[in-house]
Amino acid sequence: MNMNMVCLQFINLFTMSRLFFLSLLFLMVSCLDFGDDIELDGAEITGKEMNYVSKLTGVVFPDGTEPIGYYFLGSGIDRSLALKVAIPEAEKRSFYEKRYF
Repeated sequence: MNMNMVCLQFINLFTMSRLFFLSLLFLMVSCLDFGDDIELDGAEITGKEMNYVSKLTGVVFPDGTEPIGYYFLGSGIDRSLALKVAIPEAEKRSFYEKRYF
């Protein structure tokens, strides 16, 4: 057996192992249970979403807070959440003075 044959066999083995690994990875990822992406604006946002954000973050929104936008990215492995709100002018100072983070 010459050196070219040994190199060729090694390359074939390496290619086959890579193909096997990628196939196995694809099968594992396709079985994961991913959630849905949710995007809501203004009136579509209910108390359910506001309470969910409060539960996750510990942030308590003052009375009169108006939701502007809600985006939940649940389709990936790492979920993310964004909520945009308008806090009443009279409540802003006390809200900002709280140390949530």
